Amino acid sequence: MTTYFIKCDLCGKADYSSLIKEFGSRNAEHIINSTWLVKSNETSASKLRNHFRQFISENDSILVINANDWAICRPHGDSNQGSV
Repeated sequence: MTTYFIKCDLCGKADYSSLIKEFGSRNAEHIINSTWLVKSNETSASKLRNHFRQFISENDSILVINANDWAICRPHGDSNQGSV
C-alpha cells in the first residue's frame, strides 16, 4: 500500500460532501488546510487523481503526490512522521 498526499484547491461553490465522504471511506488523515494523506493500492498518482476528479468541480484543482518519506509539525506539538 502506498501513501499519497492529496491537495485540493476548491474554487467553486459546489457541494463537496461526497469528496469528504470519499476521504473518510479511505481513512484519510486531514493534515493541513485542504491537504490529506491517503493510503491506497492505486498503482500511480495519476490513477488516484483520476478517481478523485469525480468529486470536484471543473474549476477545482487536485494534486496527488506519492509520499515515500514525510514529516509534519502542527501547533501544540501534534507531530507525525511517515504514517497515516
